[in-house]
Amino acid sequence: MVEIIPSILVPTAAKCRSRISLLSRHEVAWTQLDVADGTFVPTQTFHDPEFIDGCKPRLAFEVHLMTNVTTDEISRWHYPWVKKIIFHLETTQEPRRILQAIGQLGKLAGIALNPETPVEAAQPFLGLTDTLLIMGVKPGWGGQPLLPETVPRLKLARQIHPHGNVEVDGGANLATVAQLAAAGANLLVIGSALHPKGFSSTFQQLTTLAHDAYQNPPSR
Repeated sequence: MVEIIPSILVPTAAKCRSRISLLSRHEVAWTQLDVADGTFVPTQTFHDPEFIDGCKPRLAFEVHLMTNVTTDEISRWHYPWVKKIIFHLETTQEPRRILQAIGQLGKLAGIALNPETPVEAAQPFLGLTDTLLIMGVKPGWGGQPLLPETVPRLKLARQIHPHGNVEVDGGANLATVAQLAAAGANLLVIGSALHPKGFSSTFQQLTTLAHDAYQNPPSR
C-alpha cells in the first residue's frame, strides 16, 4: 500500500499542537514525529511524549528518532498512539538489541539510513524490521532539495526488502514524489510541501501521483 505520511518537525509545543490539530482535521491516518535532541543532528525539535499524549491524538504515529538511541529512549515512547519506532543505524552499536526493545513494546520497527550509509548495511537486520527508511536529504532540517543518489538507493532498498515497507524521508514534493515511488518507495514522508493552506488538495495530488507511479513504474 502506498501512503503519504505528513511529518511533524517543529520547534515548540504550540506548533506541535497546531500540526496535530491540522492533521486530525484532515483525517490523516499516519504522521511521522521527528525527534532530535542535538546529539545525532545539530537541530532540536519539540517531542515531549507526555505533552503529545495530552493532545489526545487520533493519528497513528511513527516516531523517527534522530538521536543517539538507547533502550531507555525506546521505552519513553510506550504510548498507544505510537505504532512504529524508527531509529538510525548509525546511532547504535547494538541494532538487534534496539529492534528487540521496540518489539517488546509491541511496536513496529524501522531502520533509517543516512545518505552516506550503504543500503546493504541494513540487510542483516531486515528480518526484524517492518520499514527500511532511506533519507533523501541530510537529516535534521526541513525543506532541503532531494539528493540525486536517493533514487538508485531506493531501488536497491526495494531489492533487498522486497516484501516490506520502503520509506523515503526528505525532498519529496509534487515534483519528485512520482520518481521516488517508481523507484520503490511505498511510504513517502512529506514535510514542508504540505502547507496548511491547500492541504487537502496537495495531499490528494501527492497520493495519486505516488500510487500511480508505484503501481506502474517505467522500470525498477
